[in-house]
Amino acid sequence: MDRQLVIFIKAPVAGEVKTRLVPPLTFEQAAGAYKSWAQDLYKRFSSLKFLKVQIAYKAHPNFPNPQWLKGDKNSESSISQKLFFKNFQDKIPYFLQKGKDLGERLIHAFSHTFREGAKTVVLIGSDSPGLPLAYIKEAFHALKKSDLVIGPSLDGGYYLIALNQGVKFPKLIQNIPWSSSCVLKKTLQNAKKLNLKVHLLPEYFDIDEPNDLQFLNLQYPIE
Repeated sequence: MDRQLVIFIKAPVAGEVKTRLVPPLTFEQAAGAYKSWAQDLYKRFSSLKFLKVQIAYKAHPNFPNPQWLKGDKNSESSISQKLFFKNFQDKIPYFLQKGKDLGERLIHAFSHTFREGAKTVVLIGSDSPGLPLAYIKEAFHALKKSDLVIGPSLDGGYYLIALNQGVKFPKLIQNIPWSSSCVLKKTLQNAKKLNLKVHLLPEYFDIDEPNDLQFLNLQYPIE
């Protein structure tokens, strides 16, 4: 399909995801919260009919593939999950993340999907619970007239980055100080040097630090 949405997702293993939320959360609570956020993102975005959704996956022996995103077939919610997914056993499209840092993993994800034949690709993380569907739709629409779409996060990074085929992405993220408050600023500087037309989406939050938990609401309870 010409349009692809790629969601970066990690295996929801306690002690390996969202560890900076501990404390106040326990490792089990942090992993459980992350799992529910990721499942919600996949369920909502896979309902969009005009694109293909793939997972860029960081696997673990306990979760070797992202099939858990459809929910636990033995849980109380399994019936509603099966009603939503027409064939509960269908495999979720995914490829494994590759790269030593976020920049290399992004390069690999874009390269992989463009090699598959995609013309426009939107990449998002799984750290932004409740990310509006409207932002995804806006990103794809904006790519009709722009080279690059970015969704700025409140911490100075971005929750979404999207490209048309042909944009020189490695140069766009050259010398980016990942995990800093300057990620967005430096990316926009590089985009200007490359003469790229940029469209910015509304700001949204990431859940990385304990203070970020204030952005959650009752739709995403932590148990």
